[in-house]
Amino acid sequence: MATSDRPGFTYSRVREVDTLHFTGGIRGRRAEAGWRIGPIGPNGALGDLAPVPERDIKAAASALGIHVFGADEELLCDPYLRTRIWRPFVGLPSDPGLPTETWASIGHHASEAGDETYANLARNVAECLRAADIRLRDLSDGYESQLLSALNAETQSGVRFDNLPLKDLHLAIHSLVAEMGAARDYLAAIVGMHLGAPEKYNSLAWLLPWLKAKAREAECATPIAVTLLEGVDESSGDAWLSRLSAYRNLFLHRGPMGSRDIKQGPHLVELASVHGLIRTFKMPLPRNADCEPERDALEEFVALHRALFDLAARLASMARYGMTPRIVARADVAE
Repeated sequence: MATSDRPGFTYSRVREVDTLHFTGGIRGRRAEAGWRIGPIGPNGALGDLAPVPERDIKAAASALGIHVFGADEELLCDPYLRTRIWRPFVGLPSDPGLPTETWASIGHHASEAGDETYANLARNVAECLRAADIRLRDLSDGYESQLLSALNAETQSGVRFDNLPLKDLHLAIHSLVAEMGAARDYLAAIVGMHLGAPEKYNSLAWLLPWLKAKAREAECATPIAVTLLEGVDESSGDAWLSRLSAYRNLFLHRGPMGSRDIKQGPHLVELASVHGLIRTFKMPLPRNADCEPERDALEEFVALHRALFDLAARLASMARYGMTPRIVARADVAE
């Protein structure tokens, strides 16, 4: 660390580590000639698939039966403060930015216009989406640790196991569904404001009965209402908002993840690929009936997270206020 020629400012050389997050606990780490993806090896050994050029990452993941959903950049400038910059891959264009950014900008413009109610809701959406981002990353961290530990212990595929660090995964899931549920409700409150709903209809659970009343067919037909209702339409084949609400209510009101017995515990899964047999970590989510398919927590919440970001982006394009970031001029910066 050195002092610059400007009073009060310092500069330092920043070292960083880039990591790609895949489902199943698999990671990618930057190497000289591309990326090292692992742990992958014959029969689940602790090896890597390398080097993988950046342009071939998606194809390599598909060949392995996994998919990449985010990148983590860790700055190593301070040994006491671990600084990580998380970038989710949610299929949205870089312009105008992720909903975490656009809703923050909407909040700024709404505040400048004197609409503090709208501004607060917009800022809340941005903050909850950011928090959900971090919790998804934390869940992925736990998956990697559990996978490495199980492979090192030569745990057989399909054998259910339990350990104390699994509690961290349970807490990450609880926090993730809480933050995504809060973002869902703030978005629903904004939609309600657009449609003229009374202020008390400030969550999805309260807004839906009001919106689906026969007297509000015109409101239901508006683009902003149609966009929100797509996520609860059971005939669509993917009522993802309903699934998110069910998980939130289950974990926060009826039974936390850690309360289940070992028969529903995590285990390793064998995947056949062109690179041989690999193993990934799987944490099953509770099922409503035995006939339902067993869903993996990380895969399910990656999908729900992606759908929530898509909804937030589409609603941001219909917001009352612009989402252009504030431009900071030289005069705004203290010399």
